Amino acid sequence: MPHIRLKSFQYGNKAALIAVFDELNFLETVNKHTDKKKIEGLTIGEYLLLNIIGRCDGSISENAMQKWF
Repeated sequence: MPHIRLKSFQYGNKAALIAVFDELNFLETVNKHTDKKKIEGLTIGEYLLLNIIGRCDGSISENAMQKWF
């Protein structure tokens, strides 16, 4: 039986998602491959990261995202 490495995150799924995004270099990759530079003061990568994490926290609309954040 193979050994599986597990990581425990104090803040649950949000911290786990951020850790995966860090491992994938998500922000840098998205920002490198997009033309638009900012949405509401955030880079495209930051905006998408918050949008994805917000939606994993529950159903959240574009309008409700600012309040959630």
